[in-house]
Amino acid sequence: GKIILISNEGPAYQRPMLTKAMFSGLDEDQMALHPQGWYDSRNITQMLHRQVERVDAGNRTVVLDGGETVGYTKLIFALGSECFVPPIPGHEREGVIAIRRLDDVRRVQAISPLKQAVVIGGGVLGLEAASELRRNGCEVTVLELAPTLMGRQLDDASAKLLLAKCADFGVRVELGVQITALEGDTRVTGVRLGSGEVIQAQLVVVSCGVRANTAIAQAAGVTVDRAIVVNEGMETNLPGVFACGDCAQLNGINYALWPEAQAQGKVAGARAAGDAVTYTAEQPILSFHGMGTELFSLGDPGKRPDTHYRTLELRDDARGHLARYYFAEGKLCGVNLVG
Repeated sequence: GKIILISNEGPAYQRPMLTKAMFSGLDEDQMALHPQGWYDSRNITQMLHRQVERVDAGNRTVVLDGGETVGYTKLIFALGSECFVPPIPGHEREGVIAIRRLDDVRRVQAISPLKQAVVIGGGVLGLEAASELRRNGCEVTVLELAPTLMGRQLDDASAKLLLAKCADFGVRVELGVQITALEGDTRVTGVRLGSGEVIQAQLVVVSCGVRANTAIAQAAGVTVDRAIVVNEGMETNLPGVFACGDCAQLNGINYALWPEAQAQGKVAGARAAGDAVTYTAEQPILSFHGMGTELFSLGDPGKRPDTHYRTLELRDDARGHLARYYFAEGKLCGVNLVG
């Protein structure tokens, strides 16, 4: 059948590459998911740089900016998510950027001279951004509101080693901080902490998680919780309407991770084409490359207080390597690998 792909951006690209390659010189073609010929050969019509105004589920039409309508037999919402920007006083100033699109990377690259930067958020994307900024010669400070880095995925030993890796790479990390304001007139000049310290910055990168894009689907009559509610077939409550990826929620869970989005997208497409396939929930994996090291986390690294764990630790302090394996009830249940 004919497939129409509507996007308010250009051709689809690998969004996780944005923080990994801010200053690498990669262009849109190098980050693209597929070359143009891939779409043409599969009867996929791309309607790019177009905004969907609303969906008329009763008449099975999509209304675009300018009033143009597109009919559909089956509809898949792959709306993604937007970065959450906390309402810190001054967050609207120029130079405060949440990196979610190619245009955001271009805004970072346009700041000159860029000598000092602050990253708010010590998760994978925040640390990747900090690593890239530091590699580009910028003085970088990471501010994390929690008392530890990646506290849900890392045990104390792994988090401590990651913190040391950041310091070795020349990135300052402050944990358990309170941010009171982003200072400056029209453009940000610094970040004021609860302690009274002001950290100078020409750029503030906000990496505080994402929120699902649901407004268009909800207005069309789709059931929405924190994200669009779907079943194992990626089906919404409306017949012939599906959702997948960052905008979808299955059994109350939405990890908003790239592997999850890929797997759900395949199921949604197959279901829309009539195949009786179902989605099996992904086990979320944390993978980080930056700060001169690598990090991998999977499963439960000893975080359940009611569980008795046995732990196997392999450590090489000279090389900065740490592997910790967690076992419960005789089975491997979690792993942290650093370095």
